[in-house]
Amino acid sequence: MFFPERRSGLIFHAIAILVSISIGLISLWNAIHVSVNWLNILYLLLSLTTFGIVAWLIYRLYALMNASYCMDRDSLQLKWGLRYIEIPVDEIEWMHPASDFLSSLPSPYLHWPGSILGRRTLAEGESVEFMASTSKNLILLASADHKYAISPRNVDEFLQTFKRYSEMGCLKRMSPISIYPTTFFSQVWATPSARILLITGAALSIVLLAWTLVIISPRQETLLGFFFPGTPQQIVPEARIIQLLVLSISFYFIDLLLGLFFFHQKESQLYSYLLWISGMLSPLLFFFAVLFILRAP
Repeated sequence: MFFPERRSGLIFHAIAILVSISIGLISLWNAIHVSVNWLNILYLLLSLTTFGIVAWLIYRLYALMNASYCMDRDSLQLKWGLRYIEIPVDEIEWMHPASDFLSSLPSPYLHWPGSILGRRTLAEGESVEFMASTSKNLILLASADHKYAISPRNVDEFLQTFKRYSEMGCLKRMSPISIYPTTFFSQVWATPSARILLITGAALSIVLLAWTLVIISPRQETLLGFFFPGTPQQIVPEARIIQLLVLSISFYFIDLLLGLFFFHQKESQLYSYLLWISGMLSPLLFFFAVLFILRAP
């Protein structure tokens, strides 16, 4: 089993995640303290967008840490996150370092260290799919109808291993397998119970967001609760209730992502449904919490 180079990608993703979280927290702070309604909405949307980017970066980091290129006498398996490719060895037409070609191999338009993913079309009109962590020391391989660019850490050893297995011959006949992340999401969406829970949770979160932004007034004050002995907490502007909105939406997205993570294994799908039910109920609980706070004397 071979792995891509991970160090530079790990450092880049860690820095990008920390910067994105900082931007999201600053935007959330501004959404709570600004006194103009449309600015409240703008900062809140920026905060939610930033946290969405954080979730995406975390997935890319997870994909990098679990990426592998596995080879045996029968097939070559390429794994990167939810993307999985299995190519029979006897269907691999050739495999060479990208540096052997006269023309340079163009990288995907959107890429960064540790995440060289996507497709690019070569000058000859052929498409290449990248599953690499770096644009250096790439290996280009071609099957019957596809080309792939990968970046194993030990290029020479990888090529020698492929040469040895190809000379030994296959032990059994295999069919190629190609699984995309969209295939997994389509399976989730095709499950009626999962689809109903996800749609209901998203709809309730949107309704809670719209209702709260309409009903609160940045110029009015409210009491968020009491300390344990019964003394009231500090009176704050109603705009502070946006904190509850962000918590509610964050809970929904965390439940959504964790549910998707558990759903790809049949034996753990029960956890997915429990998480998605929780994501559907949390907006209702936050709705009653906001209603109670606003109606409190």
